[in-house]
Amino acid sequence: PYLQKIAAKYKDKGLVVLAVTSIEEQQPFALPYLAQKKYDFIGLAGSEAFSATWDVEGYPTTFLLGSDGRVYMKPTLYDQGHQRATELAIEQMLAHGS
Repeated sequence: PYLQKIAAKYKDKGLVVLAVTSIEEQQPFALPYLAQKKYDFIGLAGSEAFSATWDVEGYPTTFLLGSDGRVYMKPTLYDQGHQRATELAIEQMLAHGS
């Protein structure tokens, strides 16, 4: 729910949330679930190679990428404090055009 709040808050400012599921067995229900819930995420099917390339340690893993493709933060979003820290990082990125 915290990631959805962030996605909704910043989508008009250029934030795009890609939700990649790399567990093939979950793809048939995970991607429709995102659409059903009307999350502001783009659902994508990934692979084990994707997870290895991005050093995914567990699910979910969140990355904050700038428009330059750099990873600026790997936030954990499980409470309002972490949500606010992520919002501040996003606001800084948006202010600097990253």
